[in-house]
Amino acid sequence: MNTEGLILQALPPIEIAMFDDAQFHHEPRMRLLQRCFHDLRRQKDSWAAMGMMGAKARAEAHTGPHLGEVLARATLPRATLHPRHDVQIRTAHTLANDLGTVVASLGDMCGPSEVPDGGILWCGLGTDELPSRLQIVNDQVWLTAVYDPIKDAHNPLNRLGSVRPLHGGMEVACVFWTMPIPTQKAFYRIQEIAELAHWALRQPKYAPQAS
Repeated sequence: MNTEGLILQALPPIEIAMFDDAQFHHEPRMRLLQRCFHDLRRQKDSWAAMGMMGAKARAEAHTGPHLGEVLARATLPRATLHPRHDVQIRTAHTLANDLGTVVASLGDMCGPSEVPDGGILWCGLGTDELPSRLQIVNDQVWLTAVYDPIKDAHNPLNRLGSVRPLHGGMEVACVFWTMPIPTQKAFYRIQEIAELAHWALRQPKYAPQAS
């Protein structure tokens, strides 16, 4: 299997319906996918209401606005109150960590001086949920991951470096990986997961409603 196939197999498409009400105000690729999902759902609702999908569909047609779409377009930040919000954020973290594993598995280790300055799509250094940073520059993906003294014990010391988190805080010891992106399809899959991770890092902590 070629590199594109390995990437797409390890990183399945995002189930965008799960993120119906997510506020992608700073993630253009995810916002585009979400809008396409909303438009398709509205079109299906319209066909059902007109009877184009059978009598049963017409009787059950949704003719009002969908709450998720309203929340997604709202300017006020969404409160993270419901279990489904917790699932959304955890799913985003899992996909992002899977992407990091792919970069480290299919890419090459590099030194800190080789990592470019720009193209940051997420930075979770200093956090427990996503202790890494991901950048895309010129069809190359760069992963900066927090050094693990057990997992990374075999890595040469001259490949380690200290990095200050983008959001501030103490510098942390890191290892660095890079991987060329083989195709446009693989690029979009990586970009979508990276943007989803950026969204997840912006979300308030899950605070369930009191029963």
